[in-house]
Amino acid sequence: MNMQRELELRAIKTIYIKLYKNAYPSTDYEMLVKNARVNKDGKKVIKSKAYTITEDKFNTIVDRELDWGNFSNLSKQIIKQTVIEGCCPKILETCK
Repeated sequence: MNMQRELELRAIKTIYIKLYKNAYPSTDYEMLVKNARVNKDGKKVIKSKAYTITEDKFNTIVDRELDWGNFSNLSKQIIKQTVIEGCCPKILETCK
């Protein structure tokens, strides 16, 4: 695995850790993964929609984490989309 991909995977994991710490109810992401049920395909099932986070807090966490990595704009978009489509807590839209 190349260094850029390792940085991207580390960023995704760190984002999930911070999202779940700041979600409602707050939880430990690593324990959530450790205790997750495994489905028939061998994949861990996390009930991510049982947790919520505001859109503003989600964006703040993701943007801060991606700023340190010297990622290209395309990589930032891909990482953010990967997080959303993965086991991200339910994002509550902010009324403006």
